[in-house]
Amino acid sequence: MIDMILDIGGTSIKIVSLTYGKKEISNIRYTETPFPNTKDFSEDIFQIKKSLTLFLNEEIRRLVICFPGVLRNNKIFKWPNKTYWEGNNFYNFVKILNPKEWLVFDDCTLGVLSNLLLYPNKQNSLFINVGSGIGCGLIINGQLFVGDNGNAGELGHITVFPESTITCPCGNRGCLQLFSSGKGILERAKMVDNSLSEYKLLQECLGNNIVKKKIKEGAELLGQYISNMINFLDVTTIHINGGVTNINEYNETFIDSLYKQEKKYLDRELTINIRPYFNASLVGGVIKMLGKEKLEQVSNIINNIENKMEKVE
Repeated sequence: MIDMILDIGGTSIKIVSLTYGKKEISNIRYTETPFPNTKDFSEDIFQIKKSLTLFLNEEIRRLVICFPGVLRNNKIFKWPNKTYWEGNNFYNFVKILNPKEWLVFDDCTLGVLSNLLLYPNKQNSLFINVGSGIGCGLIINGQLFVGDNGNAGELGHITVFPESTITCPCGNRGCLQLFSSGKGILERAKMVDNSLSEYKLLQECLGNNIVKKKIKEGAELLGQYISNMINFLDVTTIHINGGVTNINEYNETFIDSLYKQEKKYLDRELTINIRPYFNASLVGGVIKMLGKEKLEQVSNIINNIENKMEKVE
């Protein structure tokens, strides 16, 4: 019998599985498989099922899913980075693994739960994920804040350039993630340099001068809008995650931009951690699975996974 935490990303699906003996966890496993991106929902499901063959004969007790889109009545209402999934029943994905129980959460809702482990003595904190999109999770007064409809933290879809003619997959124009996410930065660079058209990932063309310029512009913009959030909420404890934060120039630029904004006004002491965990959403998923009262056990599980990953490297 196993419990699974599964993180659906734009380019890959990452999995933590916990195998149980009689009562205790007997095996901890981390698995990663590419997201197929066939542009057809049914074909994606078929390919994902093939990639998860390892788990198809397992008895899955509980499944916690981290999903970067919006569900309504189990239908995919919005997923701006995979619009061809919209309108389809999410259960078509879930039934691949056929769990006895399953729960699905926004990726940043689970991501911010990792702050309970990272900042155990803080009542207020932010989690910001910068990948193919940009999202945010919030803990306010020691409680997870999700808003009236569970959609709090859509930082990437804040309009930053209302005069922009660039339309976001969400339907609006001038959204932050069009300029500051990995996908957005690459697309803005492609508009200037046609030689970049062959690249699918920002990390593949970091040496290009146009890409460097767009990384700087996007990171400066993100720093300004994180500063806006700090001013609005007065939350100064921040956890930054996501694939784009593997780019040192991006990190240095947005932090510099953020501190410049902060020093102009209240000059508060900020606590910022960048990528403290291998995957914050999976860490949050383990906390959701085991409960907030078992943070020591969660820490042991995460250390187990990270130690195995270091040995592989």
